[in-house]
Amino acid sequence: MKKFFGLLVVVFFLCSMPAWSFDGYLPGDKNFDLQCQIFKVVHQSWVVNDLLLQFTDNPSPEKQNAYNLAFESYKKQSIDLGKLLSENIEEKNIVPVQVTSEIYKSFDAVTKQSLFLALSVLKMEIVHSLKSPLSSEQFREYFPGYGYSEPGYKYRKGKEVGREPKGTTWQQEEH
Repeated sequence: MKKFFGLLVVVFFLCSMPAWSFDGYLPGDKNFDLQCQIFKVVHQSWVVNDLLLQFTDNPSPEKQNAYNLAFESYKKQSIDLGKLLSENIEEKNIVPVQVTSEIYKSFDAVTKQSLFLALSVLKMEIVHSLKSPLSSEQFREYFPGYGYSEPGYKYRKGKEVGREPKGTTWQQEEH
């Protein structure tokens, strides 16, 4: 009987795991437009990366022009997102930053890099604003992995050489 209840608890736990991940916002939700804007930036980043690979494989003026246009679009979308988050911070509205953080944390390490340009605009607002409701430490909690490498990686010539186990205070251990 104990095995049955143990199995039942494990099944319940496994079934409830997707409930802990980011599910997204439905149309009509106040955060749906922000979610769409974030995913447009990420999509445009992948388009830019794809065009860059096409250009490096077979360079041509047409491919370079397509890449430049796509990159300008990505840059504009990212800066617009960063300004939107900065304006909300100035108005003491931290909810869009929390929503962006929730989406950001659901991404893998490579996809997180798509938002780095937008986050740099937000980071500058936080650093230069004297009355920002968000501190640099809180920014690190909301956006782990921004501005520093992932914990436990060793790099040499741009490649991961190996992993080194780190404690919970890995940033302090490296300094």
